[in-house]
Amino acid sequence: MMRRINGVSVTSETGRLRRVLINRPGDELALVRPPRNGSEEMLFDDAVWLEQAQFEHCEYLKVLHAFGTEIVAFSDLLVESLEDNAKRQGLVDQIRQLHQACQLNHLDSDHSRRLLSIDQQTLAVTLISGKNPKTNEVFFDPLPNITFTRDIGAVVHSAIIDCSAAKKARMRESLLWRFIRSNHPEFSEIPSVFSVDQTIPNNQCTIEGGDIIVVNPETILIGSGERTTINTALEVAKNLLRAGEIKQVIVVRIPKERSSMHLDTLFSIISRNECIVYPPMISKKGGSKFSAFIIGNDHECNLAALEAEKPLMILDALQQVGIALCPILCGGNDEINQDREQWTDGANVFPLQQGVIVSYQRNTHTLKGLQGVGYRTISAREFYTTPTFWLRNEKKIVITIEDFELSRGRGGPRCLTFPLNRAS
Repeated sequence: MMRRINGVSVTSETGRLRRVLINRPGDELALVRPPRNGSEEMLFDDAVWLEQAQFEHCEYLKVLHAFGTEIVAFSDLLVESLEDNAKRQGLVDQIRQLHQACQLNHLDSDHSRRLLSIDQQTLAVTLISGKNPKTNEVFFDPLPNITFTRDIGAVVHSAIIDCSAAKKARMRESLLWRFIRSNHPEFSEIPSVFSVDQTIPNNQCTIEGGDIIVVNPETILIGSGERTTINTALEVAKNLLRAGEIKQVIVVRIPKERSSMHLDTLFSIISRNECIVYPPMISKKGGSKFSAFIIGNDHECNLAALEAEKPLMILDALQQVGIALCPILCGGNDEINQDREQWTDGANVFPLQQGVIVSYQRNTHTLKGLQGVGYRTISAREFYTTPTFWLRNEKKIVITIEDFELSRGRGGPRCLTFPLNRAS
């Protein structure tokens, strides 16, 4: 029996988190081989110890549960969406088309037949891990990055941006999410701000959820770098402005590098008046590597118009639209620590509500900066064993989670979550 999901709604980064989409780490992580010859094929920097990664993720889920958030599992939605045989056939056909368009491993009609003979639950596992757990037959590469559900989509007000992955290793994730969106009764009627068919060869329309930050009901940030193309960012901006609820979109151009794959690896809003930022983003030394452009209803959403505008620093752009944020420096004041902690997702924190955020425990210099502006640091276990005590007695807390294994995938607490509903 399907759960009741009472719609989607996100109008800020810091409204109380009511409902979130996650994916518990499974065999898809255990099937990742270490990178060889500089390859980033699976986008993981190392082999992962699955059991420890599962423990770390479970600790995070305990925090979310103790906070009162409804947790929705991607794998459960996929199982529930696979009930109809004809739709399963359609999905397998789409996967074959994707593999052909993107020159992934070959899937023939015999592969399709064997996939369609698998029971519903096992098929869902196979589509994520790439391997049938009952027969050990391998059909595809695993999807280890589905642990970072942030990138498959983003809720803006009561609509969804259905993202389109930039890297081959993640394209099946986008396809599975669109399948859920089309076939799960709790999601199929929710309007889409943007969606693209990834089975089209040489698709250049890519955008990922880590580049999308909902600042407030009228303002959204969209990063453009390694994963989100500038033309797609502008297309999404145009669609949002046309819908009417968003009044201004700030497009932020960031380096096309793995270290800065998404905007939220560099910048996160943690309260109405605070953010964590990688210092070069707000320094003259950063120069044109980080530039922000404000697009309103009176602006043209095209590249020529954007490049004609004077670029701003991100905090200046936000200030111009009436949003003043006090920056906490990722890594503190030392440049080496800044680079180290940006790499380990010091800027990628996740607010549960105003004054309650989740961070990786390893980023000690960033945590000291948060303590300097009044945040109390506590462990995940401290929080989930006595959540009422902390929420009643502390106005500002950072809940730290272990990250020995989760951080190997280059994603932090924000990356691990896809908020479906926040309080206004």
